[in-house]
Amino acid sequence: MIHETIEDIVEHAEAGISVSVAALAANPAALRNRIIRLVVDSEFGVSLSRTQTLEVARLATDWSGQGPIDLPGCTAARTGGRIVFAAR
Repeated sequence: MIHETIEDIVEHAEAGISVSVAALAANPAALRNRIIRLVVDSEFGVSLSRTQTLEVARLATDWSGQGPIDLPGCTAARTGGRIVFAAR
């Protein structure tokens, strides 16, 4: 189920990969966190901690204009209706 969901909400971006904010926020927290971890692991080959995953999820669920988040091997930033993961 998670792979089908990812196919529907993920797009390749210029410098990495992006995920739809609306679709990510619409999923239950457990699935949202798995999607974030799987996307980052498959694109950048790194594992996120629980804290890092929750910070990325806040870009979709509790966004108040915060800037990019530094992650191992990449950054995550909300750009319009998408969360863009880009290589550093």
